[in-house]
Formats: sequence, structure tokens, C-alpha cells
Amino acid sequence: MASYTPNLDLLKKSPVTDGDDMFNVETMLNENWDRIDRGVGDYTAPAQKMGLTGDLSVGASLGVLANIGNVHVWRKTVVTEEEIPAGYTLGPVQNSNIDIFGGYSNYNVTERGVWRYSKTISVDANGTISLDNYSLLDVESTWSGNNNDAYVAKQCLSGSFAICIDAPTGWDSENIHPLYPPIVGKVYFFPDDIEVLDIERPDTSGYLEVAANKYQEVTSNPYVPAGTHITYLTSTNRNAYQEGDDAKEAGYVLGEVVTGTFYLTSTQGIARYTQLAYGDANSIQVSDNGTVSLNGTAITLNVSANMNDVLTTLNAIRGKYIEIKEVYSDHWEDISFSKGHVYFVPSDVQIADPVLTGGVRVLTLNKYQEVTGYPAIPAGTTIEYLGVLGDKTSIETGSYVGTGTSGSGNPNTLTFGFEPKFVHIQSYSIGNGDGTGYGFAFFLSGTRGFTIGPSSSNDLYPLNAKFNKNILSWYQNNEYAQLNEKKVKYFFAALG
Repeated sequence: MASYTPNLDLLKKSPVTDGDDMFNVETMLNENWDRIDRGVGDYTAPAQKMGLTGDLSVGASLGVLANIGNVHVWRKTVVTEEEIPAGYTLGPVQNSNIDIFGGYSNYNVTERGVWRYSKTISVDANGTISLDNYSLLDVESTWSGNNNDAYVAKQCLSGSFAICIDAPTGWDSENIHPLYPPIVGKVYFFPDDIEVLDIERPDTSGYLEVAANKYQEVTSNPYVPAGTHITYLTSTNRNAYQEGDDAKEAGYVLGEVVTGTFYLTSTQGIARYTQLAYGDANSIQVSDNGTVSLNGTAITLNVSANMNDVLTTLNAIRGKYIEIKEVYSDHWEDISFSKGHVYFVPSDVQIADPVLTGGVRVLTLNKYQEVTGYPAIPAGTTIEYLGVLGDKTSIETGSYVGTGTSGSGNPNTLTFGFEPKFVHIQSYSIGNGDGTGYGFAFFLSGTRGFTIGPSSSNDLYPLNAKFNKNILSWYQNNEYAQLNEKKVKYFFAALG
């Protein structure tokens, strides 16, 4: 007979006694999902109370926990003389296509592309955007069979804010994937001068998509009262945020050169095309939130074409930045490059078209560098790097033998595997080996340090010390106070 789980009260059916029962979607599926959702609760609230930012969904948060030990943490301090009202900013104009909806050449629509649009928007205190008195652009109501769809879409979206609430994911049922899919729920702004075009897919004869040729992403900010506000930023990427206490523009850094064999085209299907954009550094745009995009020259690589022509075209990306826009039938699992990411292709890259098992031809690169964007630092904001989440106290011990030298021209230097906060040094035999009693030295990060010495007085002697990240150097006017007596062995311990 049916039973329930002890914690979340989930319904379980017995295949032995209940095998002939009709499947009830409401009791066997939906009600169980509701119980799971209630059991988990609102995960974002406690995360926000901890000061964490970014994607606070359960999946993303558990992903962070799985990377403990590799999660970098920054402290963000915002000082506002006056309150900052909730509002929004427009990102740079993206001169690239974005799908509105699509259909076959006979103008039968396989999936709705539904958009809400309005001339104005509102932002609440939490930074949530809403469209004011929005209207609906629904492909099922506007598709006329005579290309009127593009005209209607332009009239609706030009100079408007818009949110896609039903993306054409249903095309999957026909093994058709959108070329330039919008992000469902994201707010876009379409400039007055947009063009909305019928675009024929290169991989499917006669199949059309309707796309706008430019857009801007809308980013909101919540209400900030006057005062000092501290939050904590986290990322597994050390370069995700820049540090500083003054206004700085958003920018990007290049990662290390990654070598290997990296696919530009899919191993599936027949056409196996890839659409990408390439350009120099001037083609890179970084929004205030650190999102990197590329407005470059668009090219389509298709292994079914003349390969000499394809490789000649592909050579244009040497020493350039690239962004993969779309791949054949959405087979991103075969591609070595992530959608929405920008990469740099070194000038000495090797470009090849190997034939895989089964006679499948692909296009490959042997090296690249990933481009990581970092957000701007507004005025009145300080961002400090705190370290890696889960880091434990670091301890390092060792020894050295004195050389008998001293003074500013002959400092002692110790290099550690981390940035020390405290260093202690003592001679092997205090008061006996050196004949003077100078046996201890202490160094604190940010201070000069001192020596305790001679045993007859126990006076403190300041040391001219300097911390340079993981390097400590120091000197005194004589070898004893400097703890550098010739042939005397000294031991040290550092904490970080």
C-alpha cells in the first residue's frame, strides 16, 4: 500500500500493491514537489543575511559549498553621504542579433515567442524591475503568413523595454534551436533604430527566425540608505573583482594560456557549423557589472564547405578575441568554448581540421586564453580582498645560519609560502652560543619588529623591518642585534 516519507511526508506508491492504480499527476507528482519546496524553504533570505551576493539559488549555493577552499572572498564597503534611490542603467549597445520568435517557411509557428513590452519601467527598493502598463507581443497573434511578423515586432519593440516570458525552447521538439536566444525573464531595451529581420538558418533550409539586430541589457540597483554598508562578494575566480578605494572603470584580464585540443565545431550532425565573432581589443565591451561581450566581425564556419576556404577564414582569428555565438543544433557539449564567454586566440595558435573516428571532420585550436571581466568600482566604494574561504592558519618553520654582517646594506631576508602576520626568531642556544644574549626577535605585519637583548638588561632594540607580501627583510647596526652572528644557527616560526 501507499506510504509517506518520514521527513517531508512525500507520497510513495508500492509497485506490488498499487501497481494497477492510475497515475495521478496531482498526488504523485505535484504535491510531492510542493512538499519538497516547503521543506527547503526560501534559501536566499539567510544567504542574504550573511551578506552574500550573486546567484543565491540552492543549486548555486551548494555549488559554492562544494568549492570550499577555492572560493575567494572580498569585502565591499559602500559609504553614502546621501541615500541612493533604486534605479537602473543601460548597458552598451550590443550590435548583434537576438531572437524574437521563429517558424518554418510555410509560416506555421512551432513555438510561441511571447514578450511583454513597455516604454517605461519601475524599480522597487529591492532592485526588482517591472514594466509599466505593459503590452503583449505574441507570435501566435501576430504571425500572418506574409512576413508581417517582423514589421509588427519592430513597431512594438522599437524604443521599448521588453522581457521575454516564453522563449522558443519548444523548437527542441523539432530538433530546431534558436540561433540567438534571449534570456527568459531578463529585461532588454531595444533602441529606436532597431531592424527586425527574417533570418534563414544555415542548417535548415527554409526555416526562418525573426531577430532584432541590436539591444541593450538593463541592470538595476536597489535603494541604499545613507551610511556605511558592508557586503561580502564571493567567486571561485580570483580575478572576478578588482580592488581599490576609488572610482574605477570596469575592465578585464587575460587568463593563463591553456593548451590542448579544443573543438570549434560539433561532432554531431552533417553541417556542424559554428557562428562566431572576432575582433581586436577595441571590439571588447565590459558593462559596469563586469559582463564581457564582443562586437566584432561575424563569420560562419561550416565543415561541409570547402575546407581550404574555411581554414583561410579561420586564420583571421589569429591574435584576435573571439566569442562563439551559436553552434550546430545547440550541441554545446561538443564545443570546448562556453556560450557568452570571450577568449583570446594567440598569434602562434595551430588551427587544424582533423578527421575523427567515423569520418567526422571538425575544426580545432591548440591554445587560448579566457577573458575575465570585473565590475566597476563606483565612487564611495571600497573593495578589499580577504582571501580564500576555508583557509586555515598557515604555519611555516625553518632555520638559517648567520653570516656576521649587519646594517642597511646587509639585511636578512626570509621568503615564506604565504603572507605572514607574525614571525618569531631565536638562536639555537640563547645566551650561550653568541656570547651577547641577543636571542629573540619578533615581527608583526605592519610594524618594524624588535629584538630582546642582552640577557643582562633585557632591553628592546628596534629592527628596521619590512614586509613585502610573503617576504620579510630586516637589519640592525650590529650583527648580534640583527640576529646574524657568524656561524650561529637561528630558528624561525611564521604564522599567517
